[in-house]
Amino acid sequence: MDAQEHARTVRQLVHEFNNQLFVIGGHCELLALQLEPGSRAHADLAAILDATDRASELASRMREAAMAHAAASAADSADVDAH
Repeated sequence: MDAQEHARTVRQLVHEFNNQLFVIGGHCELLALQLEPGSRAHADLAAILDATDRASELASRMREAAMAHAAASAADSADVDAH
């Protein structure tokens, strides 16, 4: 698998991962509406929502790293082909 294919695979996986985080976050938000604000369960759901946000940011950084790696590999290949 070359770097471009690898980057496409990573983008697809990140997209699918973010879809799952969206479902988890959505369910947590619905549950939070049913709970007393300030309750322990409400605070626990807030922590889960915070973790899903951080996981989504991390997934985006992984996607960006894969794309940067693919771009660097393409540039390296172009340099080799030019010589």
